[in-house]
Amino acid sequence: MTKKREARPWYRPSRSCWYITLDGKQHKLGDCSESEAWVRADTLKRQLKQEASAKAVSSDWGHL
Repeated sequence: MTKKREARPWYRPSRSCWYITLDGKQHKLGDCSESEAWVRADTLKRQLKQEASAKAVSSDWGHL
C-alpha cells in the first residue's frame, strides 16, 4: 500500500504564481509569498472539503 503524499503549494516561475494540485486538478493560489500560498492552500482545502460534505448531504436527502 502506497502512502498518498500531502498536497503542498508549488511555484511556477514562468507565470510568477503559486499553485496547488488537489485531486488531480491544479488550483491557482496567486502571486504571493510562500507563507501566504500555504494559508491560501489550507483555506482552499477546507472550502473543497465543506463543498464535498454539503454535496454528500444533499444527495442523501434525495434518497429519502
